Amino acid sequence: MNLYIKIKLSYSRFNIIFMKKNCLLTILYGDYYQKLSSLTYPTIESYAKKIDCDFVIGTHMLDVYELLNQYERIIYVDTDLIIRDDCPNLFNITPKDKLGMFNEGKYIDKKSKIQEVAKFYCEDIQKWDGKYYNSGIMVISRIHKQLFRKIANMSGDKMEEYFNLRICIDKIEMFDLSYNFNRLPFLDKEIGIHRLNSYIVHYSGAPPEQIFSIVYNDIEEWKEVSPNYNKYSKRCIVVSVTAGMGDQLCSEPVVRYMRKEYFPDCDIKVVTHHPRLFEHIKGIELFDYNKYKGTNTATLVLYTTPEDKFNFHTLSHVMFHPTDFAAISTIKKTLPNLDKPIKLVVYDDDIKEVQNIIGKDVNLKDLIVIHPGKWWDSKTFPVSWWQEIIDELSKNNKIVIIGKRLSDKQGYQDVVCPEGCYDLRDLTTLGGMIGLISEAKLTLTNDSSPVHIAGAFDNWLVVIPTAKHPDHILPFRTDKNGVTSQYYKTIALYKKLTLDDLDTFWLSENPDNIDIVKGDILDYIPEPEDVVNTINKIMNREDI
Repeated sequence: MNLYIKIKLSYSRFNIIFMKKNCLLTILYGDYYQKLSSLTYPTIESYAKKIDCDFVIGTHMLDVYELLNQYERIIYVDTDLIIRDDCPNLFNITPKDKLGMFNEGKYIDKKSKIQEVAKFYCEDIQKWDGKYYNSGIMVISRIHKQLFRKIANMSGDKMEEYFNLRICIDKIEMFDLSYNFNRLPFLDKEIGIHRLNSYIVHYSGAPPEQIFSIVYNDIEEWKEVSPNYNKYSKRCIVVSVTAGMGDQLCSEPVVRYMRKEYFPDCDIKVVTHHPRLFEHIKGIELFDYNKYKGTNTATLVLYTTPEDKFNFHTLSHVMFHPTDFAAISTIKKTLPNLDKPIKLVVYDDDIKEVQNIIGKDVNLKDLIVIHPGKWWDSKTFPVSWWQEIIDELSKNNKIVIIGKRLSDKQGYQDVVCPEGCYDLRDLTTLGGMIGLISEAKLTLTNDSSPVHIAGAFDNWLVVIPTAKHPDHILPFRTDKNGVTSQYYKTIALYKKLTLDDLDTFWLSENPDNIDIVKGDILDYIPEPEDVVNTINKIMNREDI
């Protein structure tokens, strides 16, 4: 007889008169869940009717074990969830010989939980595969009966932990349900898609004082938009671009690539200290890092230079090319070399800004831009070293000195600007500096942000690396033949690297110790004469 019934179980016996082959079970206990069920159960009961199975309200997880004597298969659901009216039949999705559950271990590291429960029960979990299943929704077959007998006396979080331990130890065959069938609150920041885009929304962990209004509003919103649920399908992504300006410059190709190749149809918000570096990228929304107030929707947050707590890998930021590191940290791969060149936009006002300072009659294309930067000990060269280079080059060239003082330690060395040269330190905006470097014939700098600004344009670049290898610093550029490399119109001058003198740096928990200088920095950087000769040869070439 095809009669739909709602069955409420007593713990001692089952009053099942017209039993179907399958059932949907939920467990109800306590005043809080009794009140919540008045909102959630109509959606659950409707789903049970849709997939033609009995709707059973139990009181304990032991009910699963008992009911498997009566039913071939069971869908178990928690009370604190709602089911959309177009949710597919989970019995049809999950194979009969497997236990269907959502693997939240794919998104959150649950190793400590598994280790804790394994230690308590003296079990060996060396072969644990990292999967951790949420017990809020389960598609169960009769072959799983003994598993539920083992967990019958467990409750709460300990039950779920022990449940996962038994799955591992007993080698239960699992079927991983999509998060769309168990949409938990923590997934907002992991996938960036609105919760109402999922078939089943599970409010586990939601604040008790807010959950009733949230559940009510979600149900009403579903009713209002049904059946056009695709309005929730657009992913929202926030790209947090942090660290120094050089790192943020090197993140520009990554943001541009992910916009084009990875997330062409998503809402992308880029939060950065330097919005100017990204404003030419179409299809993104820019925010100043210090003014951004967050978003109220589900958001996937990607970090170009993540702190440890946001990091999915253990790579050292200072041991990679910044573009590669930003790409690995966000999209878990490096970019093709053709996509690595930095692109920046230059406005007329940028050029006017510079010309107004140094004179409108000065041809910017004849200039040598020098950035005597200082920051790390390994990147801070003696004032006398810079001064000798500047004085010699100024004899036959027009020199512009740039830099910005950020602190007593970070900024630029206090060199003297020779007569006839131009001192633009602390005088230009970021746009002005970009405009100047884009026009100048050559830029000379240590390992600092002007390296990467120059990399966006087709001029000469001479870099003095010290701690990091040039391959981990120099920008990628594409020549007129379409060949992309780091050495097109680029020269790196150095004697040796400070990194090469450190034989235990990679053992340290703090990789920033590559900034250590053993001995005198002059043992690592080239002689001023070599720098001057190299630059004069470039400036005297007639083919550039």
